[in-house]
Amino acid sequence: MSVPDLLETAAILAGSHKPPGTTPAAGGGDLPSVFANRLQQTTGRLPSLSTATTTGDLKSRFSLASLECLCLLHAAVLATPGPSGELGTLDMKLVNTLLQLVISLGVYPALEPNVGVSLDSRTRFAGLANIDAGDKEDNLRVLCRATLQMAALACDARTTVISRDLSGRYLPDLLGALLQLLHSAVNTDSHAGCLTVESVAEVSKSFDTVFESVDAHNLLEALLTLMRSRPPAWLKARCTTLLSQILQRPRGVRTALECLLPPSEAFGTLDTAQLEHVAKVIASVPKTISPPDYFANVCTQLLLLMKNSSKTSTLFRASTYCIVHIINRRPAIGKRYLLNELLSGLLPFHSGAWVPRGQEAGDFNNIGFAYEVKCDLDGRKILVNETHLNATLENLRYLLVGNDSSPVLIHALASVVPALYYMQDFAAQTGSSVRQPALEILLIYFRIADAEEGGRVLWRVMVETLQQQDTAVFARGSEGGLVLVEGQGQRLTPDLDRFIEFLDEINNDDVAGEFFLRLMDHHGDDLSEDDDQAAEKLYRTQLILCIMGRYGERIIKKPAQIVSFSKNMLLSEDDEMLSLGIALVSAVLSNDETPITSEMQASFKDILVILQTHSTHENAEIRELARELRVLIVTRGTSLTDFSDADSKALHTAQETLDEALKELGDDLVPVRAHGMHLIRGLVLSKDPVLRERLAEVTGIFLDQLKDEDSFIYLNAVKGLSSLTDVYPGETLSGIASRYNDSALELDYRLRVGEALLQTIQRCGEAFAKYSPKILPPILHVLHSPTTELRSSALSLLATAAETSPFALFPFLQQIADYIRNLLLLETKTPETRRGAVVLLLGLIRGLGVDLFRALDAREVEAIGGQLEVVEATDADELTRLHARTALADLADIANVRLGI
Repeated sequence: MSVPDLLETAAILAGSHKPPGTTPAAGGGDLPSVFANRLQQTTGRLPSLSTATTTGDLKSRFSLASLECLCLLHAAVLATPGPSGELGTLDMKLVNTLLQLVISLGVYPALEPNVGVSLDSRTRFAGLANIDAGDKEDNLRVLCRATLQMAALACDARTTVISRDLSGRYLPDLLGALLQLLHSAVNTDSHAGCLTVESVAEVSKSFDTVFESVDAHNLLEALLTLMRSRPPAWLKARCTTLLSQILQRPRGVRTALECLLPPSEAFGTLDTAQLEHVAKVIASVPKTISPPDYFANVCTQLLLLMKNSSKTSTLFRASTYCIVHIINRRPAIGKRYLLNELLSGLLPFHSGAWVPRGQEAGDFNNIGFAYEVKCDLDGRKILVNETHLNATLENLRYLLVGNDSSPVLIHALASVVPALYYMQDFAAQTGSSVRQPALEILLIYFRIADAEEGGRVLWRVMVETLQQQDTAVFARGSEGGLVLVEGQGQRLTPDLDRFIEFLDEINNDDVAGEFFLRLMDHHGDDLSEDDDQAAEKLYRTQLILCIMGRYGERIIKKPAQIVSFSKNMLLSEDDEMLSLGIALVSAVLSNDETPITSEMQASFKDILVILQTHSTHENAEIRELARELRVLIVTRGTSLTDFSDADSKALHTAQETLDEALKELGDDLVPVRAHGMHLIRGLVLSKDPVLRERLAEVTGIFLDQLKDEDSFIYLNAVKGLSSLTDVYPGETLSGIASRYNDSALELDYRLRVGEALLQTIQRCGEAFAKYSPKILPPILHVLHSPTTELRSSALSLLATAAETSPFALFPFLQQIADYIRNLLLLETKTPETRRGAVVLLLGLIRGLGVDLFRALDAREVEAIGGQLEVVEATDADELTRLHARTALADLADIANVRLGI
């Protein structure tokens, strides 16, 4: 048959064919008559189908006839030469109508509940699937036959509008049908016995063909669509496995990110909730593959995305976020497949030799910056070239900025801090632009790392690294950057003045103090008198004097540091040093408010031994001071505050954590501020009593951080506020909601407060009703704001509340209904608010169900329906019309349930 003939047949089946001088083909009013009439008119046009008398059989025959018409039309279009072979706009609508009929009548009657997609949002013929469901075995046989034909159509390499629609718009329905058939084949409780072994094998083959041949983007979107429909456990598990298999494809991760994230290329448009969802999907390992095999593939793709994507793109930010997520959640995996590669440009610094890719860096030969081994102008072998070094710095910086705080990444940086220090030091001498990114990474590290670790790393930088014989060195590159070259036995010679300047830039007295104490601890080490050891002893002495001259008592503030420092002074042979050391320890013990930590108690034991040696000191005053201090330690030390008790120790640790976090929130570096919020959020979620005492202060801090211009900071502040309302709703909700309603505050700030309230409502669920009196009045007040954005925000909050806890809106329902009615009637030029009003109505209809008639009388409900009909027919915004159509369908279902239809 020709294309025009088949289009005429399709029009008959769709009920739109109207021959001259006749009435429409739809026929009578009842469905059996409609189906029979249309099938009769197609006699001779399509191969005959088996006769049947029941409505269910007629439905099956009708759906298969419609599908057969589509298959013939597909073949006819392909056989028509030239561009005229494709279909026009009206013909495409006709094809779409037939596809909807096939799915409604031939597919969904055989599917389990929640397998597939809600027909209300898929087709105009949703009600047809529920009319006389028919025999389950017959439905399954029809499903098998229809699905195999649709799969063959969707996988045809010679595409037409029909096959494109099937493999795109209706792919979730096709996949749901295939997975249902495969599940029925292995489920002993199903009606799979009606299917032959050959049919099951054919279904399995068709599924594999669809999965391999359909565009990965469409496939991934279809699987996610199926998972959003609250599928049964077996379908959810199968979809998760299939998603992971897609990720294993060469461009699978990229496809997933493009599908899950908005297409905007503007940096900072993503919120943390979106990124967190994507990261969880990427990091989910299917049961059918081992984690190492899975992450070896996925991590390679993430690193390639980070390397090849524009730094302002959505893909770049999402890939860096996923990398940090994997590093945080799976440290061993992260080290093996991510950190080794990310740090590979700096790792040769300590070994002094080039590290072959695939050994130290985890077999990433296609990711690294492969280059021919060359020599610099002095004949030294180049271990890492400029491109690789610059990429290493850039990638580390982006991982630290704009992502969740990563203790694992910070800890891993410790291994390359010496390389970073000497890189920035050499760059400062040569005026290279490499200094700034290297210095920024160092500052982030030393401001976030705890004092003890920071002091230990500084010791490695300024002492241990100098003792190595094979350390590589930095040299000028040919393009203005730096390269890492073989040291050839050359010793590093750090400049102490530049080191002191570096400590100034760190601006962390605790770290400097720990480093100074470590220097003092090792100052008495026995070193041989050869030239090298004598030079090292002199170098350490100069380092101690430089730090003391620059910082003095600033770096020795904590009681534990004072005791540790004094212990070293007690080892001195100088009487003045001994007297000062004894006086410092006495001062610490004499303060009744001084907390004695386990570290200090260990130091006191050592001091008692040292003081015993001074009992025979030749200076009588020293002997007397030593005796008095020994008595003080023994008689008073045990009576001071002791943190050996677990609860007391935990309180002390929490207080230190909170103080450190509050300090970090005032830092000028974004990652440091983000780390401070991360620490506070952890205290909130753990319901720490120390934080509870300062709850108002912490809430105010998070509210203030919402004003930050950096999107990552304010989005983390939103997360922090939602955590506070999760754990302490009664104490925090009123204060947050009042800011939302404060007209004196800036628009952007109030909208960000609204984001925090939105997350709170979502996470409260049905418990929202308990706290709604604190939140709803400010939101209802904002509904009348003259600013469109605020009204849209308030409507969105109410719509969320309607879906999660609709009965919380009962006291305000009349007020909300009046507002929506007036808005849709009078506000015609703001599509955002009109869309928000219809979404709110949809949320109320779905949330309340038949209880809508308890909250409002029948006339008001009827008026709502009438207004929705007007919106659906006349509104200029397509999305608003779609929401109105969905709301009308739901409202009709509720009315039918109420009337018992």
